[in-house]
Amino acid sequence: MAIVRFKENEVPKPTQADYEAFDKIKDEDIDFSDISETDKAFWAGGVRGFENRHLLRNQLDNDISLWLAQQDNETKRQVNNVIRSFMAVCQHHKAAVTNKGEQHEYHPITSSG
Repeated sequence: MAIVRFKENEVPKPTQADYEAFDKIKDEDIDFSDISETDKAFWAGGVRGFENRHLLRNQLDNDISLWLAQQDNETKRQVNNVIRSFMAVCQHHKAAVTNKGEQHEYHPITSSG
């Protein structure tokens, strides 16, 4: 079997025909000889990365989620940086208040007020 390599931004999206072809492959026809066996302990802490992206989108207002999905990679990178910056400020604020021994309850800004 030939090895095919793509850069991350060049990987083609699977087509319906691809999914149908995948569905027809039997487990016994897949060559696992170059893959180490794993057990339940190996996968216990696993999280599917693709599903994690949808977790955030499910938490965003629908109009924001739709807008973000239509943006180019640079815009998505910038939005990601804004969220990371906000996260760092929140963590810093929480640590500062906690270190003073005060009670702290964080209330993020929401679109509903």
